[in-house]
Amino acid sequence: MRPALPARAVEPGPAGSPVSPAGPAARLGSTLSLRGAEERGDAGFPPLDSLFDPFVRSARGESQKGGSMGYAETMRLRAGQAVREIGADDDTDDEIRDDVRRVTGRELLDDTSEEVADAVLWWWREGDGDLVSELTDEAGPLVEGGSIWVLTPRQGKPGHIPVLEMAELADDAGLRVRVATPLGSWTGHDLYRP
Repeated sequence: MRPALPARAVEPGPAGSPVSPAGPAARLGSTLSLRGAEERGDAGFPPLDSLFDPFVRSARGESQKGGSMGYAETMRLRAGQAVREIGADDDTDDEIRDDVRRVTGRELLDDTSEEVADAVLWWWREGDGDLVSELTDEAGPLVEGGSIWVLTPRQGKPGHIPVLEMAELADDAGLRVRVATPLGSWTGHDLYRP
C-alpha cells in the first residue's frame, strides 16, 4: 500500500477566501490582466505613464460631467482673466474652449494678440514642430506667474506626448511643470516660469 500524499495547501485570499490551486501563476495572470487594463486606460485605472509621475494629478471627483469642477476651474481660471489660445485645429475640444469662455466671461485671445494674457491655452501634438523654441518665442505677453497650459492628446491618441517628455521639453524652454491633469481627451500640462 502506498503512503498517502500530503494534502495540498491552499493559500488564503482576500478576506480569508481560498485562492485557486493554480497559486502564483493565477495571481500573475490576474496582475497581467490588470496591467493590460491600465495600459488601455480602462477599468478605472490611470494610464501607466501617470502611475509613477509626480506631476500627474487625477481629475477624478473634479469632473465636468456631474462633478464639482469644470475644465476652467481645474485649470484655476477665474472671471475676467484673459486667455490666449494657440494651436487650435479641427481636433481641439470645443467643450474645453467653451468652458474657458464661460468661466472667464471673455472670448479667447488669438495668437497674434498683443494683450497681456493671464494664461495661455496651447494645443500641441507630437509632430507640430519644435515645442521648446515655440514656448520660448511664441507664448506672447503673459502676466508674471501666469500659466501656460499645453494640452496634448491623452495616452493612446495620435499625437500623444508622455508626461515625463513634456517635463523635459518644458525644462529645456526654461519652464517647469506645476501639474499635469486629464482634461477630456487631452492632458493639460500647467507650465510656469520659475
